[in-house]
Parts: sequence; structure tokens; C-alpha cells
Amino acid sequence: MLADPATASTPPAGAYSTSARPSKRRNRSVARITKLCGVHGSSQAGRQFRRIVTELVAELGGEPALGPQGRLQVRQAATLALALEQMQAAVAKGEAVDMEDFVRTGNSLTRVLKGLGIKKQAAQPTGLAAYLAATKDQPA
Repeated sequence: MLADPATASTPPAGAYSTSARPSKRRNRSVARITKLCGVHGSSQAGRQFRRIVTELVAELGGEPALGPQGRLQVRQAATLALALEQMQAAVAKGEAVDMEDFVRTGNSLTRVLKGLGIKKQAAQPTGLAAYLAATKDQPA
């Protein structure tokens, strides 16, 4: 006897389990901190914002180390950094940018980063003598 075509293509109940698939979801707390209302996450601005937040959170020791105020400051720093990047891109394209806004945004970002405990790390200057001393033992 042939099987009924309506039931022949239906897999038995429980044949496909979703628990066998590996989870592709990011850490929920980092995902919450990177979302902006009204901004599509796959837009260029959304991706840049998410990248900046992820870098700041990693530099601060991870999301569990941040309290509610820290999360707000990270989002504020990311917003300011994104605005500054957009202004810098406009300058590079030769577009007019209000330099007063540019300076204010940069100063605000510096204050927020200081509030988070992130300090500028100046590159160590290396003179010719230091370079020669460092490379003296290396074969030519």
C-alpha cells in the first residue's frame, strides 16, 4: 500500500532538533550595549558604532566590569567617536566642516574617555641611538 502523499513528506515529530546547532548569537550584554534605536545594525554607521563599542568594552575589561554608568559612558564615547570619524571623513573629502563643532566633539570625547579611565598612550619616541642599540645584536 502506498503512503498518503499528505503525510509522506511530513517528518516525524522531534526529527529536527534546534539544540544540536551551535549558537551564533553574540554575548547578549554586548549586543544590548551596541544597539541604537532607529539605526539599522548593518548600515555603515551601525557597524562602526558596534566596532567602537566592542573595542572600548574590551579595553575596559569586558562588559561585566562595567556598571550601568560605565555602559552609558561607553555608548556616549562611541557616539562621539563616530561623529568625529564622520567629520574627519568629510574633511578628507574636501567638504566644509564646522571646526568649532569638530574641536568640541574631540574635547567631549577626551573627557568621556578620561571618565572611563582610558588615557592616551603616547608612542615611545625612539632616537637613532636607541634603534642602533636595539638592533646591534641582530645579524645583518
